[in-house]
Amino acid sequence: NTPDDHLSIAKLCHSLGNVYHAITNYKLALHYYSQSFQIQHERLPSNHTLLETLANKIYKLCVEETALSKFDQLDLMNKVYELLSKLWRPGNSKMIELRNDIEQLEDKLDILTIYWNVDKKKLHKLDLNENSSISNSACSGPTVILKAGAIPAPLNELLQSPNFEGITLIWYDPRLNTTEDTKQTAKELREINNYVIFHSDQLECIDFIKSIKDEKIFLVTSGKAASTLLPEIIELKQVDSIFIFCWKIEKYQDLLQRYESLVGIYTDR
Repeated sequence: NTPDDHLSIAKLCHSLGNVYHAITNYKLALHYYSQSFQIQHERLPSNHTLLETLANKIYKLCVEETALSKFDQLDLMNKVYELLSKLWRPGNSKMIELRNDIEQLEDKLDILTIYWNVDKKKLHKLDLNENSSISNSACSGPTVILKAGAIPAPLNELLQSPNFEGITLIWYDPRLNTTEDTKQTAKELREINNYVIFHSDQLECIDFIKSIKDEKIFLVTSGKAASTLLPEIIELKQVDSIFIFCWKIEKYQDLLQRYESLVGIYTDR
């Protein structure tokens, strides 16, 4: 192939990247932009306008990809940083901003994985849907506090233990304790952390969230429940991270775009 042939391929990949960018498929957009960038970077001077234009498009992906889960977002940002480091120096303002964003997101996800005491792959696979239970309990069974009156017996049991972590985990689902599966899920969820609050009534759940002043709240809920609960609590600063577990991920995908604190929607076991 001649240099012109290679640049034609680069142009085609760039165009495909534009198509996927327009329909917000950021993974495929990055895939084709990357191919175009690699070809052009090998054949054009580093100060060429085509390279700079493409680099800015690739950088823009990290600003726009709000529809991705936080884990996918971090993966995308790292790939973009590695790619753009071939053209932009570490002191470049956009590289500095991107590096800072990556570090902040890494810190947040590190807190989550430490808190749940599972690695990121296992966190991806936690499932609180009514059709499956958590199968990744990784702790040795620390004490749990349940809010009195939150759900019926036997889950409605108060076990005295202080919340040393400064983080409160709330599981909200109107179906709590209505099936053997949700009972088993609740039992196994207790083994993951040392402070968990179960709620099946939305108004009680909102009131409890508002009563929390000094701790961060991690909220676990279903897609259907999130649709009505999140608009009521999203402005509360104590709500740090939200996880949705359901099978119909496409039905609730828009929630990822609307709520910054929503970490992701999970379906896999």
